[in-house]
This record gives sequence, C-alpha cells and structure tokens, in this order.
Amino acid sequence: MKATEELRNEHKGIELMLKVLETVARRIESGKRIPAADLDSICEFFTVFVDACHHGKEETILFPRIEKSGISLSDSTTQVALDDHIEGRRLVKKLKACFEDYKVGKPGASQSVASSSKAVVSLFERHIKLEDNIIFPMASEAMSVGMDDSLLLEFVKFEAEKLGPGRHDGFHNMLKRLKDAYPQQVKEKTTRIKRP
Repeated sequence: MKATEELRNEHKGIELMLKVLETVARRIESGKRIPAADLDSICEFFTVFVDACHHGKEETILFPRIEKSGISLSDSTTQVALDDHIEGRRLVKKLKACFEDYKVGKPGASQSVASSSKAVVSLFERHIKLEDNIIFPMASEAMSVGMDDSLLLEFVKFEAEKLGPGRHDGFHNMLKRLKDAYPQQVKEKTTRIKRP
C-alpha cells in the first residue's frame, strides 16, 4: 500500500530526528553549548512536520478512512494512537520550554532538557512501533488499490496545504544538516522523507 508506505518513510525521518535529539540532549547535559537555531529547528520539525503534517494525515485522512472501511482495528488501537498524538504535543511543548530555559541559562535547564528529550524519544518510538506493526499492516491489507490511490492523493493535497511549496524538501535538508552536525549517535545514512 503506497499511502502507508509514505507514512512509514516519514517515520524513518522522525526516527532520525529522535536520534539527533538524543545526541543534542547528551551534549547539553555534558555542558556543551548548542546553537539556538538548531534547537529551534528540532522544535519546528516536531510541531510542523510531525504534528501538523504527518499526524494530520493520520487524524484527518487515514484513521477516518479506516473507520469508514470497516477495517477490524479495535477502537482502542486507534484511540491509543490518537492519545499518543495528544501526549506528543504536550511533550514537545514542554521540550520547547526547556530549550527556552536552556537558551537563557536558567539553572537546571540542562537536566530538564535531558529528561524532556527522553520522554519525547520514548513516546515517539513506542508510537511508531504501534503504527508500523499494527495499524498500517491492517490498513494495507484491507484497502483496495483504488482506495489506496485515493488516500495517497488526499495525502499529497493535505501536505501541500499544510506545508506549502518546497517545505517538504526543506525538512529533508534540515534533517541532513542536523544529522551532520550531531553525528556521534546518528550513524545511519540520511533517510529521505519520500514523496509520492
């Protein structure tokens, strides 16, 4: 199924950013300074690309389509995914506040960044496993080629509206730049967030 394959590819980009975040948090905790622009880029990736675009595709297109199609996911499975999205927003907002404290040198900010980063990484890693291993395979199995094509077209339209022209490639370039800037724990080659 092409539509869920696109979402899986986006997950690979998200996983790469989680590794960057882990490296950044370790550096901050060890007393190294991280440029404010890099911290802002990480937050932008999570709020715009992950939440508004990626989670938006799932919440407004995929999950309702799953429900309409009669795919036999339990209500609790999709509800857990939706609850994860809500919790992810809360955790990223907290991470952003910790980054702001760090930028102005607030005492204890380094430890707050470290614990907040761990919470973000833990939630998103678990969430990606739920979708990749349960939700997407069932959706792929149940949807016809025509349904899949329709879903993919809706994704393209949604992304164009949420991100605008060139932003997708901009996020890909951001990932590459941050991966190169924080290579200690990020050893995989850059994962391109594939477009249909």
